[in-house]
Amino acid sequence: MSRLAWRGIKGTAPSLTGLGDFLKVEGGRAYLVEVPGVALSALNDTQIATVMNWVLDNMSSNGLPRDFTPYTAAEVHRYRAVRLAELSKTRRALIDQLVAMKVRTSAE
Repeated sequence: MSRLAWRGIKGTAPSLTGLGDFLKVEGGRAYLVEVPGVALSALNDTQIATVMNWVLDNMSSNGLPRDFTPYTAAEVHRYRAVRLAELSKTRRALIDQLVAMKVRTSAE
């Protein structure tokens, strides 16, 4: 995957860079799996855990919390059972927490 793809597409796909920041706030770890592109993927739970761990390790390793533990298939299975009713509102609340913690300086 090119570094350009990591940046995302405004209004369509969020940047993959800095994804590890979401692991620093309550609900962020679940959110990363509950988003429709992950939760509704044709990949099985083990494959999703593998991909999530690869993405975090390769695109956000500098931003991962010190106590980061890799996703497991069982954990992915639990999170995939949840359907986010208000994806944008959930993302906004998580980013607001990151800004308040000074992990991020703005909305994106």
